Amino acid sequence: MTDDRELWDRICRRDATAFEELYRTYSAGLQAFLRRALSSHQAAEDATQETFASIWRHPNGFDPARGTLRSYLFGAGRKRAVEWWPSKSRSVKRRLTCAMCSRERLTLKLQAQHAALALIAKQEKSVIAKI
Repeated sequence: MTDDRELWDRICRRDATAFEELYRTYSAGLQAFLRRALSSHQAAEDATQETFASIWRHPNGFDPARGTLRSYLFGAGRKRAVEWWPSKSRSVKRRLTCAMCSRERLTLKLQAQHAALALIAKQEKSVIAKI
């Protein structure tokens, strides 16, 4: 495999072959790492693709003096995973809130029906109960 610094320099010069080498070398490992972090195959796949796409669009931030290209890539992927959880939790929270609102509406409707039935004469209740 190519030296990290050389590979990164080529990616910064928009060398598609260098980027393909980076992808072939690290994509499977990064996706497995993200699958464990996100507990979702689809989310891990999306985060992996977003990580690589971001690096291709803006190849900056990697410093070979601070670590390996692999550690930089996995750090970028971890950041994507961290960004994914809050957006997911907002979606889950929104669905739960809607479900709670539906339950509250149903409870109020049932309470109104019970109150209305309490006002009806005994004889009329037996007719309604048969329906």
